[in-house]
Amino acid sequence: MYMDPPMTLYDPVWIQASIDGELHTVYEIAEIDIVEEPLPEGVEMGPNWLNGTMILAVYAPSQPVMQVIVTSPGETGLASDAIIMNNDPNLEDVWWVELDLPAGHYEYEYLLMNGNRISDPLSRRLTNGKTRIEIGAGGASTADNFSWQSDGYFRPELDTLIIYELHVDDFAAQGNGQGKFEDVIGRLDHLKSAGINAIELLPVTDFPGSHSWGYDPHLMSAVESRYGTPEEFKELVDEAHIRGMAVIMDMVWNHIRSSSPVWTIQPDYNLNPYIKLHTELNPNETEGSWGMLDWDHFNPHTIEYINRVNRIWVEEYRIDGFRFDATQMIGWDLSQPEYGIPAWTSALSEWDSTIYQIAEHLPAHPWLIDNTSLTSSWHDSFHDILLSDAHSQYNSAATFMKQVVELHEYSNIGNSYSNRTQAVKYMISHDEQSIIQEMVVFNNFSLEEARERDKFYATILFTSLGIPMVFQGQEFGLQTGWNDDNNNGDYEEKLQYRPIDWALLETDVGQSHLDHYSRLARFRKTNPAFSRGTFYDLWRYEGERVIVYGYKDESEGNNNDQVVVIANFSAYDRTVNDVPFLSAGNWYNVTDPGNDLYTADGNYGEYSIPSKSAVVYSKNQYELGVETPSFVPEKFQTLSAYPNPFNPSITLQLELQNITRTNMNAEVNIYDINGRFIQTLLEKSIESGVHRIAWRPQNISSGIYIVSLKTKIGLSTQKILFLQ
Repeated sequence: MYMDPPMTLYDPVWIQASIDGELHTVYEIAEIDIVEEPLPEGVEMGPNWLNGTMILAVYAPSQPVMQVIVTSPGETGLASDAIIMNNDPNLEDVWWVELDLPAGHYEYEYLLMNGNRISDPLSRRLTNGKTRIEIGAGGASTADNFSWQSDGYFRPELDTLIIYELHVDDFAAQGNGQGKFEDVIGRLDHLKSAGINAIELLPVTDFPGSHSWGYDPHLMSAVESRYGTPEEFKELVDEAHIRGMAVIMDMVWNHIRSSSPVWTIQPDYNLNPYIKLHTELNPNETEGSWGMLDWDHFNPHTIEYINRVNRIWVEEYRIDGFRFDATQMIGWDLSQPEYGIPAWTSALSEWDSTIYQIAEHLPAHPWLIDNTSLTSSWHDSFHDILLSDAHSQYNSAATFMKQVVELHEYSNIGNSYSNRTQAVKYMISHDEQSIIQEMVVFNNFSLEEARERDKFYATILFTSLGIPMVFQGQEFGLQTGWNDDNNNGDYEEKLQYRPIDWALLETDVGQSHLDHYSRLARFRKTNPAFSRGTFYDLWRYEGERVIVYGYKDESEGNNNDQVVVIANFSAYDRTVNDVPFLSAGNWYNVTDPGNDLYTADGNYGEYSIPSKSAVVYSKNQYELGVETPSFVPEKFQTLSAYPNPFNPSITLQLELQNITRTNMNAEVNIYDINGRFIQTLLEKSIESGVHRIAWRPQNISSGIYIVSLKTKIGLSTQKILFLQ
């Protein structure tokens, strides 16, 4: 029998069948003709809208040929319609093609030699399982031409952050799988009024299924389509920035699902440089990928991919920072800084040194933060010690001071973060039950008792060294957690849909809790003693388990801002003697306004404090979360209002004169007489001179309101009276 010589991969193939002596072609593959052509200058991997041209480029490890099928959205293309991509002769396994198509939206997928179809590993948007692009101004993400309104935004300094962690679907509370970015936008004013200036989003990169926390990522470069489009995500970032709020993304670089095109483009451990066996550990890596594929962070292709994706979020979406998940499972070696955690954190820092880089590194490792470009890490001891206190376990006054208020991890001696911006402190995160839930379910506390204890711990949170973080609903006393409904001990219920009960916010209980949180948050943000003041471990009454600590702003040009906190961790009311304050004179009570005290020599003779409570004192008086200056404002900053009283509108006049700087940031806010935030009227950079703002309030009651003007010069306030 004669056999044709073996065919090459690129020869045409057809199968014919003879029917009644007539040949019919039933299957045919045309000859594959590969053109070798260098990648055009400026083209990066993924879709590129460059100089009015759409160019697709892909790194396809050990693939002999790459083809792409392009269709209108929602259509299914035929293999016979696939376009053969060009091969770069100088770059190993790099393929590219320029699309010559009319303007409009398209979907594309790569066709592999085995017949499988995959989306682009650097897709910005996925629809119908394919990469979505626009040939036109929308470009690679279909939102490249987004019109940003927050160009005057300045990223908050790390030492002034108050972070709010949220999950889009649960936070939106619109039904399982129905939460959208626009729902988060609708709550931004609430968060701003609560004193929040940064939102940390549980992963919003593409994941499978209708509801997920996002820690099972499918594609790290693409926005999760159930939450919204790239344009809608940019709107969320833009709206947050307009309000002076940073946006932090939770990024999962430890593991990825096997459905990801990062793997399916070459599903072979020996040929795919991105992925390794989870048992093959790199230096300082702890095993753990939760049944998913394990990234190989000691391969240059992986680092290049991670750097590219991180840069997409920073450059295209204006993300302010990242929280990196499970960094204990990633690995690092300072003798090989081009790999692991040091590699991509240093790359981010080189792009922009102000980007927040927060590690979830548990058990915590402060030394790693000191020796990489990571800015911060979750402070494990803060959470653990407070939780143990909620469960009535004993901790010494020294432990509360060192591992809760200060920056130590797991020990009162050594193992401490080097500065206050390195520790992110939290009472609850997505991984934990709320303190309220722990006390009610496991310790038989009443809900009212648990909420009072929560307020005590919140006072410690907002007055400790470090960066405070609040979890969704915590600010208004929401009991959050999960039950082991099927009694299997796995508590997988925590991953299920658990919407925020926003109705609680509208109750007296919710408002009382919110007032406590927001007062502390605004006080912390506006009092420079917390951000740049010297910390003082003033005293520890070990037997009574009462601690006293404080902050004093001693920087050049300071306004003598000082803070003293007295905290009783005992289960009993305590009276302590000779309580040290930072200086003599009047001290204003922040947590219980009006209940102030005076000390003639800097010590308070006999002080009584209820069990499980804390009192915060300020040397300068603060109202409404903003400082009331004890001096006459400089003549070059004035704030006036007319007519006053008013109805229906009022004109506010700001005058900034004799300023050496041409521009400065100005913020004008309205508060009610009780200090509750009403509205921001101005938050941007303005020129020296006179500026007028018209305000026509909607849906407010008659009464006295306060206008505050805040600039680098100082703070000015003006009372106004609205009469219906």
